[in-house]
Amino acid sequence: MFKGALGLILAVALFVAAGCGSSGPEPLTKAEFGQQGNKICKEATEARGKIIAKVIEETNPKGNQEKAQENIILKAIPTYEKATEQLSDLGAPKGEEEKVESLVSSMEKTADRVQADPHTAAISNAPFREANKLAEELKLQECVI
Repeated sequence: MFKGALGLILAVALFVAAGCGSSGPEPLTKAEFGQQGNKICKEATEARGKIIAKVIEETNPKGNQEKAQENIILKAIPTYEKATEQLSDLGAPKGEEEKVESLVSSMEKTADRVQADPHTAAISNAPFREANKLAEELKLQECVI
């Protein structure tokens, strides 16, 4: 009986000890965040380019050009949303948490605005200005639209 109790105590002690210490992986360094973040955005840009090319190919050149541009934007915006989610999942480098949260928030708001009124993105990149500025501050040049 003593051996069983000792085994149980050891098992509980090991379980508790395993729970102590770091609660997850170390945050990325600024350089790692920049490298991985730029990779995410570059892949999104490439995917967006393929979608745009396909939609243009399928679009009637004599049709309503404004509607065609809006269609392109609505088909392409999910790549921007996916990149936003992936950037959020990366986690922020130590000391950059607020900037990364602001970037992700701005990108989410931009996607919402563009979906609500794709015409604004069709005529300029104005909806992306704030997110672009934040991306540049975080050295995420590939995230600038």
